Amino acid sequence: MNPKPIFTLCILFCMFVVVSRMAWGVNFKEDQLIVRLKHGYLDYPQGQNNVPLYQCDIEDSLWNLLTNSRVVSIDRVFSNCYPGDTIRVVHNRNCRVPDLSQIYILHLQQGVDVLEIIDRIKEHYAVLYAEPNHSGIILCATPDDSLWDDQWALHDPDNSSNFGIGCPTAWNHTTGDSSIKIAIIDSGVEYTHDDLGNSPNENIFNCKVVGGWDYEAEPEDSFPYPAQSRSHGTNCAGIAAAITNNDYGIAGVAGGWWDEDDTCDVGASIYAFRIDIASEGAAGMAEILRDVADPSGDYGCQILSNSWGFADYNETLRGAVNYCYSVGASVVAARGQATSPSDEDHYPATFDDDYWITCVGSFGDDGLRCTKNGECDHVVHHGGNLDFLAPGDSVLTTNNEQQNGNSFHYFSGTSAATPVVSGGIALLRSINDTLWTDDYEWMLKYSTWDERSDTNEWTWDSLYGHGAIRISTAMVRLDSLYDLSSYTANGGSIADSSALDTLYFYNLTGDTCVSSGEYPAKRFTINKDITYSQSYVDTPYVWGVGYGSKGWSDSDTNYCTGYCSVVDSSADGDGCQLQTFIYRLYDPITLKSLGWFPCEADSVIYKYRVWGELSNERKWTDDFNDINIPTQLRALGNHPNPFNTTTTIRFEISKAAHVKISIYNLLGEKVTSLIDKHMVSGSNSVIWDSRNDKGKEVASGIYFYTIGVDNKLEVNRMTLLK
Repeated sequence: MNPKPIFTLCILFCMFVVVSRMAWGVNFKEDQLIVRLKHGYLDYPQGQNNVPLYQCDIEDSLWNLLTNSRVVSIDRVFSNCYPGDTIRVVHNRNCRVPDLSQIYILHLQQGVDVLEIIDRIKEHYAVLYAEPNHSGIILCATPDDSLWDDQWALHDPDNSSNFGIGCPTAWNHTTGDSSIKIAIIDSGVEYTHDDLGNSPNENIFNCKVVGGWDYEAEPEDSFPYPAQSRSHGTNCAGIAAAITNNDYGIAGVAGGWWDEDDTCDVGASIYAFRIDIASEGAAGMAEILRDVADPSGDYGCQILSNSWGFADYNETLRGAVNYCYSVGASVVAARGQATSPSDEDHYPATFDDDYWITCVGSFGDDGLRCTKNGECDHVVHHGGNLDFLAPGDSVLTTNNEQQNGNSFHYFSGTSAATPVVSGGIALLRSINDTLWTDDYEWMLKYSTWDERSDTNEWTWDSLYGHGAIRISTAMVRLDSLYDLSSYTANGGSIADSSALDTLYFYNLTGDTCVSSGEYPAKRFTINKDITYSQSYVDTPYVWGVGYGSKGWSDSDTNYCTGYCSVVDSSADGDGCQLQTFIYRLYDPITLKSLGWFPCEADSVIYKYRVWGELSNERKWTDDFNDINIPTQLRALGNHPNPFNTTTTIRFEISKAAHVKISIYNLLGEKVTSLIDKHMVSGSNSVIWDSRNDKGKEVASGIYFYTIGVDNKLEVNRMTLLK
């Protein structure tokens, strides 16, 4: 690439063209567009933002295109993303995350037609996609006032006159844990509200809203927004996690149980992020989602509550949701005030990648009250891609009508339903935070209730998704009644294939000859029949988990993220059929095969869970080769940690197996091998004396130990302090 002059030569020309333009909608910034480039065509100066075009090192052909398109400056959408920065540690495991470093905002001269520029730019060979920077709106709410007896949404249900989600029953298992972080991505939160963190004894502050930006209640004349503008976010924060049992105000779904010692460690923590999505645009919101969820960043929130949305599809926003899923964060989003499945989509809630995001509709205090043909005597907010409904009509919550105000009012719409679900997921994560995003959503789906069904059999339709959530049912099952087991199945057979078609693939890795882009491709459906290794009282619930699976979804714009699902109606008391997809890619010019992606059919990996009440019967088989009972590995950590000189690593295996335990440093270099042998089932342990494979003591610092059994690998961190 050649140095560019400081001035830009603008070439004026007129021409008549006929284009097939995507339906971008009308809500977008007229002087900006978003573009995703292939690697190697633009080098952006590190540590800078919104720089003139000439300060970037740009490939000649792309430079000519951008200057002729009236691009005056360029900004990175994800300012903290860098090429190759694709590994994050989640639950002590290395997780591959999307490379978002090549997504940019292009700022245009005033008066140009941004849609015409998009049509021109997206045809360049260095461009993966180009799209508008859409604008959006915060969903509306309705105010009113009262306290706990009026919090119908949280009450235990009786399915006749009360349709709450069952918090009192759920609270018998947990009231929330402060290690679980709920991001309220909204209009800001009034943290001085007594139900959001100030102790009744007035000696403890900030117990609930503990991080984020623009959440502090400063004097109005020194704060960029008036206090009243934080009302919507304060509403959402109170529903999700207002402090419970503090003899004041309302209860939050995961608000914790205030004790007599006024302990500050109560319930889920709130991280408040003030947004203005009209000015942020889709690019700004995408960066916020990524930064809030990044486990290596300043926040690392496990739950992102989003009572906002865009009317228009945006690929960059979808990429950020994919990033959140890749690090195990639950993205919960309001469906919007749709009253029929045919109403317009609302993003990010209605992205078609169901397992990446939880799409929430709402219902009122008199239940669903609709027939199966959709005739309703109560307005319910629902629509396509809906996962389930939550209470969203006259939900009592915190409010700030004035600076430092401690008011309460009623809040309605899917904006209210979304933090109900966020709080419910926080309770599930408080019991077990080592599962993945798919797990919490499926546990809620399988615990829903639908008054339209005589048998209440688990179903889905476009009117109400899977029905109304019952957090009480999910909590009882997760904490005591049901067994939740994780399994892996390998290999599968081709069940179906598509015709050759042109598809987009982002985040392609593992083959230096193939990079992200558009390819002629064939999609192959890969199925595998599995048999449960345990017996259950009734047919158990089973679902696939993307993380750990090797196989992709059938999405036309594919982010190359692990995918596994259960074939509809295939599950019974003995087993089910699993499904994923693989692709054969071809050279766009020669149509020569480029290979199988992510692998061939016999190398597919399915990760799945089985959730049900175990029976006392043992499952037998005449031929032990007919059933593959996987070895269960449970890493029990090391003690002490941090340690001085020696530490004991403990683990359990369900049956005799070959075990490998190794130590690695921060650079990924192997320090020593502790175990590489066959071991008996049950509890086992090994001591590391802080020496390497040459017998020399290593320096203080952070080290990782891996425990490998069969096809399972656990990675844990420990700290050596001398």
